[in-house]
Order: sequence, then structure tokens, then C-alpha cells
Amino acid sequence: MIFFDLNSNMRLLIKKSLPDKAIELIEEIVSHTTEINGCLLYNVADVVEKIEHNFNSIIEWHGDKTGYECSVNEIQLFFDVIGASQLDCFVEELGMKLKEKFKVGITVIVSVQNDKTVFEHDNGDVEEIDVDWYCLRFHGIHEGEISWLTDNLDDYKSESIMYCVISD
Repeated sequence: MIFFDLNSNMRLLIKKSLPDKAIELIEEIVSHTTEINGCLLYNVADVVEKIEHNFNSIIEWHGDKTGYECSVNEIQLFFDVIGASQLDCFVEELGMKLKEKFKVGITVIVSVQNDKTVFEHDNGDVEEIDVDWYCLRFHGIHEGEISWLTDNLDDYKSESIMYCVISD
């Protein structure tokens, strides 16, 4: 396990190094995240009543609040938004902002995917291109619930994965 901690001066320096579009994305994610019955849910403003009405059934289907949050709070991004070398800074800043807003511990998970995408051009030519993208997920830390990830991240053979836990 690797553990690191930063003081406020280092945190400010890192935040300043993130590109503007990364800061804007963090602000967008935090501003569009809502708390419903103890769950932090991203971009669900149009279905809040349905979630509240069916909350117990939803949680039962997903296993627990952590599972539900991870399934709802999935954001797929390409590396042109935030480069691989800045992911750790981005993840920590997002976690800190969510924790600050909701006053709960936060886990942010990033998994990097590589897909082969086939493009067919108008002239009929077919081209296969490697596309690297990453999946960002986050959830609140819920006492008594098991981790959404396995303890050994090397068990994830087909993807690169990291997570950051922000708690008191």
C-alpha cells in the first residue's frame, strides 16, 4: 500500500497545476451531485422523485448504498480532458471538494480502459484506432458497508486502476 499526505501549501500548488478544464469539470461534478437518503448521486436532478419513492428497492437491487453510488456516479472521460500524469491530483481535488460539500468521507476510483474502435469513413475505408479513456466513479464512505473494490488492486488484470480515500 502507498500512502501520502499533503499540507495546504502543496495542495494549493497541485490545484494550480491542474488545467482549467479539469477545475471546471470538478466544479461541474460537485455542483451536480445531490444527496438523497445518505447517497451522493451525480446528475440525477430530473429523477429525484423516482429515486426517493423507490429508494429501498434500488438499494436492495444494488446490494448497498456504495454499490448504488458507484453505478450512478460513473463518468467516462478521454485523456484530452485530464492527462494520465494529472489523474492523482484531479482525483484528490475532486474528493476534497465532495467531502467539503457533503461532510462525509469520499472514495474516488479511476480505471483506465483501452479499446479498439473501428471507424468506417464515407469512402468505405475502415480504420481501427486505439482509444484510451478512463472511467471515474465516486461514493461516500458508508459505515458497515464493504469496499466496492477488492483489497488487491492487482486482481484487476484487464484495467489500470487507482483510488483515493478522503476521510477525517
